[in-house]
Amino acid sequence: MRALLSAGADIKLSLSVSLGMRLVSELSANTRRIGGTAQLRVSF
Repeated sequence: MRALLSAGADIKLSLSVSLGMRLVSELSANTRRIGGTAQLRVSF
């Protein structure tokens, strides 16, 4: 049996700046993998 999990969040810090985060995980009887990304966005 295997489970794939994913979660994310976006936070607006100001009118032109936001921060995004994503987490992806794979779980099974003999394997655990976790990966993630973070993104900073600035609009001009």
